[in-house]
Amino acid sequence: MFVNPAPAPDKTKAILDLIADPTKSHFFNTDCVSCHTETQRTITMLKPEEIPGIDPTALPKDPWNVRNFGWSPAGGLQATVTRRTAAETAAVVAFINSNMLDTQAESKH
Repeated sequence: MFVNPAPAPDKTKAILDLIADPTKSHFFNTDCVSCHTETQRTITMLKPEEIPGIDPTALPKDPWNVRNFGWSPAGGLQATVTRRTAAETAAVVAFINSNMLDTQAESKH
């Protein structure tokens, strides 16, 4: 996503969406830089009006903010989250809700 000229917008979106999807990309088939920059590249290259599921105040504001989740010192201390982290968190919560909570409730009886 750092080539010049950039791919066409539909190809760019497809690539960035693939990287942001933890069911399709992971550390065995995707490099670290891709996962840590996909949201910033989405903002920079595609200029979406919003990114569903993420509060706009928590999106990376600076191209050098490559945190997937945490605090960015750029422009003052700011919480940061990316599409990738939001998707991974949703998957973990869904797994816990469907597999762990019922098990813990049953074990107390």
